[in-house]
Amino acid sequence: YIIRKIKTSDLEELVKLMQIADYRPDHWSVHIIKKYLIKKGHYILIALNKNKIIGYVGLKDIENEDERIRKILGDLVDKIGCLEWIAVHPDYRNRGVASALLRASETMIKKRKITGLWLDCRKKVTQLYEKNNYLLKGNYSQDKSLKYVFVKIFN
Repeated sequence: YIIRKIKTSDLEELVKLMQIADYRPDHWSVHIIKKYLIKKGHYILIALNKNKIIGYVGLKDIENEDERIRKILGDLVDKIGCLEWIAVHPDYRNRGVASALLRASETMIKKRKITGLWLDCRKKVTQLYEKNNYLLKGNYSQDKSLKYVFVKIFN
């Protein structure tokens, strides 16, 4: 797989993938992609297979707005990057695409002199992060479901 930063020309194809892979409504996807294209410290990486987008990840240099996360991570939240979302087309799942996107995200964040990443996720995807050496730090309730908070600090 080739992994690279998103370009403006990827917008339409990525919006379609966000619907297929993560059930995101088109209006949300267009808004968030445009925001990430222009906002400093926000990034989208995409995974390509034969020029087709098959996965994506959204990252922020620092994300410390959520008090639920601050209660779990403390001041660490002010020092590490945030993995906002990651998804892979259903036809390409369990083939290492998400792990490759995680590694590329870690490389990008390290280059920005940020020492780690945190994320939150649903129970059904915790294995991905455990497999990639992320440590479970706690959980919180959101919309009647538990979200699990993981961290990876780079050496």
